Amino acid sequence: MSKLALDPEHIERPRRAASVIADQMDAFIRERSTVSVERTLLRLVGIDGVDDEDVPLPNVVVEAIREANRLEEGVMRPLAEAVLLTRRDPQTIAEAIAEDTLQIDELESAREREIRRIGEELTEEALDRIASSVNERNERLADSEDRP
Repeated sequence: MSKLALDPEHIERPRRAASVIADQMDAFIRERSTVSVERTLLRLVGIDGVDDEDVPLPNVVVEAIREANRLEEGVMRPLAEAVLLTRRDPQTIAEAIAEDTLQIDELESAREREIRRIGEELTEEALDRIASSVNERNERLADSEDRP
């Protein structure tokens, strides 16, 4: 018996049920939040638009990376590797994936140092675009008059 004089089975059974529920919720959240975050990263590096079936290109790229069994790496590593190996920008890579003229899983592998360098460049460009947009917004706000 426990300190509270409860039957151990009455304690263990709800714990097992809670564990099963927590595991199911964790798997559900991981799958969705990872994919959502990965699509957001692709948008940040400039991938926009839709394919010929109106599927957003970030979704197309995430799915291609998932089909190549590389989603656990995140999207930036395979994308940076594709940029490095094809010498194309992220948008052009996304369009080629959508047109089925580029397969992520058929690219040769590149050196980790070079992949990281490209990833850092893509990230810096995205941060610069964000900073530029913030500055432009702030300038417009400064130039505008308050409404009555």
